[in-house]
Amino acid sequence: MTSHSVNTKRVYRFDAVLARGELVLPIAELRCLGQRIWKWHSPYKAKCPQIVAGSGMRFHDGSRISFCEGRSRIELTRHDRNKIILIHEMAHALTGWRHGIAFQNKYAELLATWL
Repeated sequence: MTSHSVNTKRVYRFDAVLARGELVLPIAELRCLGQRIWKWHSPYKAKCPQIVAGSGMRFHDGSRISFCEGRSRIELTRHDRNKIILIHEMAHALTGWRHGIAFQNKYAELLATWL
């Protein structure tokens, strides 16, 4: 198993524990939060990624998961429309698709600031 796979498993396990009991929020509320996060933390001149409700992408076990397409779009599935998962995807928009140390540091910073 690669270190990327190990990091991904750990991050997803952490998300599952942290998001347990989180309220599902309206997509409009999550968009507003995402824009505030982007404005506060982004070193890029590009606008905030579009934050949309969607069906996500199929994960290896057949479940559907939310995802981030670079710095252009974040798609949140129905069960992932909460602050934890939005913050996870915003960390990807700010650092890239891997769950390495840069992502983990940014994710921790965003959680500490926005929860």
